[in-house]
Amino acid sequence: PILYLIVLLSVFLPAVLASLLLYSTVKGLTAFLTELRAKKIRRENTLLNIYEETRIEKMNYYEKEEKLELAPEVFQEMDARTSFFYVVDYSVGLVDTQNSIFVEMWLILLHLGVLAGPVLYIHYVSTSWEAGFKAYHCENAVAQGKCYGKPEPISNLLNLGVLFLTLVYVAELSRYYLRLPYALPARILRQVFYRTFGFAVWIALWMLLLNATWIFLGVLQKPTLLAPYAVSAVCMVAVGATYYGKLMRFRIRVAHQVSKRIVIFASKLGDKFPKRVIEGVLDGNTEVALAENGLSHAAVVLSVIALMLMVIVLHAFIFVGFQAFTDPNDANAALINTGIILVVAVGLVMVVKGDGDKDWGEEQTQAMCVEVLKSMKRVFQVLQDQLRLAQKVIVQQKKDHRREKMVLLGDDYIQSDESSEFEVADSESYVTDDSSTRSSSDFSMDLSDEDERREKS
Repeated sequence: PILYLIVLLSVFLPAVLASLLLYSTVKGLTAFLTELRAKKIRRENTLLNIYEETRIEKMNYYEKEEKLELAPEVFQEMDARTSFFYVVDYSVGLVDTQNSIFVEMWLILLHLGVLAGPVLYIHYVSTSWEAGFKAYHCENAVAQGKCYGKPEPISNLLNLGVLFLTLVYVAELSRYYLRLPYALPARILRQVFYRTFGFAVWIALWMLLLNATWIFLGVLQKPTLLAPYAVSAVCMVAVGATYYGKLMRFRIRVAHQVSKRIVIFASKLGDKFPKRVIEGVLDGNTEVALAENGLSHAAVVLSVIALMLMVIVLHAFIFVGFQAFTDPNDANAALINTGIILVVAVGLVMVVKGDGDKDWGEEQTQAMCVEVLKSMKRVFQVLQDQLRLAQKVIVQQKKDHRREKMVLLGDDYIQSDESSEFEVADSESYVTDDSSTRSSSDFSMDLSDEDERREKS
């Protein structure tokens, strides 16, 4: 009974853990996608016209709500556009951009890799299960050929599931590439794709955790054979988690420093720009600047994956040496092999963490902050140029308008012109102070001051 209980728990616990991991991932991605859609709708439908936004700012609450109300088609179009593959492209910073043919090929490989990962692992487990099942049952069979030719039900079921998943993936990926209309069949296909892909990920996670569980249980039965493998798995996870934590802490520190500088600069623009214009320009540009300097979430994940691949190759080389030069059934050899794995893991963790010098870490943070701010300087420069251009356009429009009225009304217009100037002066307060624009909102001056302070320190 104890053996059956252990087997049941070794199957049930990985399933529960895989369900919890999948649920937390889906919940986080759903919140991220909702925020992404709201952010893009806000950015794309903000009228980045300073004079028009100034007029909206002066309206009362009801007029402003009516002016800014969006049609339902806007939300439907955004839902249709932001599919799974759109989010994948967004995570690597290559969405809504003009890409070369090589970048497009790389994106196709990325899409195929994301889809093929769970499917290939399920297929690998299926073929391994079939080979082990037939080797066990057909070893002592009289007609071994007939025994090996007999289909195995579990592997066949998994292979049929893999075939169905592949067809759904091909259909959804083709719809994304061809930009087909988001009609009812496309909506049904997307929902089927989400559910099948989620189920495939759950199956792959469950099999992976089941495999890890049986490795650790095997240590209790054959410690000399499986102990180095179990220790190696734990150490590789520890190295990856340490490196990911280090990169994320560095990213958070840089983003915090950049945000403080942006808040200071945006406050200088508050009396010259409408609030929605500032929010529309600044919203998302911090992430773009971080991505340009290799600090996006996708860049962090790719760096961790690259490190993990190197660690896997290193451990594979070590285990080949163990198989070639040591006896897997020798307790002393197993102890030495486990010690070698632990020494390698400790060395990798020390290399990943660095020396822990806080002053050096702060210097690196400030240096990266300056680089990110330099990347954002172009955005702010465009904003200031738009302000100056808007001022010139509005002044010229006013002159032309007054000239036309003078021609049509003559002396009557001259008498009423003085009172009308007071009515429009308030609506043009954002764009009539050119000297203050040049002096107090120059982002490049802020950067140069920061560089001088860093050099003096």
